[in-house]
Amino acid sequence: MVGNRQAETFKHSVIKHLVASILERRGHKVSIEHKIGSKGILDVFDHNTGLAYEIQTISLRKDAELDRVRNYCNYAEVRDVIFINLKDIEFNFPIETLCQELEEKI
Repeated sequence: MVGNRQAETFKHSVIKHLVASILERRGHKVSIEHKIGSKGILDVFDHNTGLAYEIQTISLRKDAELDRVRNYCNYAEVRDVIFINLKDIEFNFPIETLCQELEEKI
């Protein structure tokens, strides 16, 4: 297992996998828990666009987000980082509603 997935909340894990699924349905090659460097792990990485998707359980300060973007973008394959904050996503069912909400954020 890459990363510390046992410490993830259920919501974090579900959203991460849905983001990957949405991107794959668009024809993109994606990786979940994509390792960069010796310690960096991206929640979802889109190999087609070079975008990293980070699912946030807590809100980061803007300077902390910017530091993370700079750190990740040091790797040639990463063009930019998209942060998705779980507090901004309604975790409603049916699942189609949740997927539609995520579609709008990606």
